[in-house]
Amino acid sequence: MPTLRVNEVGGGKMKKLKGFILIILSFLCVPFWNYKVDAVEGEKLVYLTFDDGPSPNNTNRILDVLKKNDVKASFFVVGKNVEMFPEIVKKMDKNNMDIYPHCNNHTYKELYSSQDFYFNDLSKCQESINKVTGKNVGCTFVRMPGGSDNLVGDREVLASIRNKLLKKGVDYVDWNVDSGDATAIRVAADIIEANVNSGGCKYQVEVLLMHDLDNKSTTTEALETIINEYKVMGYKFKTLSEMEPWEKQYLENIRVINRR
Repeated sequence: MPTLRVNEVGGGKMKKLKGFILIILSFLCVPFWNYKVDAVEGEKLVYLTFDDGPSPNNTNRILDVLKKNDVKASFFVVGKNVEMFPEIVKKMDKNNMDIYPHCNNHTYKELYSSQDFYFNDLSKCQESINKVTGKNVGCTFVRMPGGSDNLVGDREVLASIRNKLLKKGVDYVDWNVDSGDATAIRVAADIIEANVNSGGCKYQVEVLLMHDLDNKSTTTEALETIINEYKVMGYKFKTLSEMEPWEKQYLENIRVINRR
């Protein structure tokens, strides 16, 4: 770094310049991705979310890990899987997990072919959940397959779906931490752990994306390590039904809920 000739700089300008240099040096000395959110005042909250289940083996193992660690999660389920494995859904419900619709038809081009197709599919999924749990509840949260701004569906159709969900009082949930377990058929547990470690614990409120199909067994292997990391960082675990207004506003502000 070239030497500053302070005698060429006026008093006031020199102080501003020195302050600016100190700020730059502070960023150069500590990589920004190493910052965690432990300096944020107030509660730190994380929502563990699982898509695409239930599955006969993996979902049960996930429920066992959650119970062992006294943690709750939210599951976005596929209606056809709910009908195939009703006992697993009943176990979710008994263990006070949140159960929400993901879809019936997971073929993106069909699901997002029209607004009508999407909402007919969504209704079928919610009906399957209600039938198995014995509860007559409406849809309050949903996760759109691929995310609410995915690149597969037609942009206008996606926009119309999002608008109609909001008119119906349904919040669509994306995520701000991705486990990366869907980037391949099988992702090693240590890579999943590293993905969450590098992307997580940076926001005051986090929504973590994971999957519970049977071929995602490594997600289950990584789950306890992920839970322990969040606990060490002082995070509280909640289900979406426990969300408070300030949390929802926070997640809307960072475009995790109801992204437009």
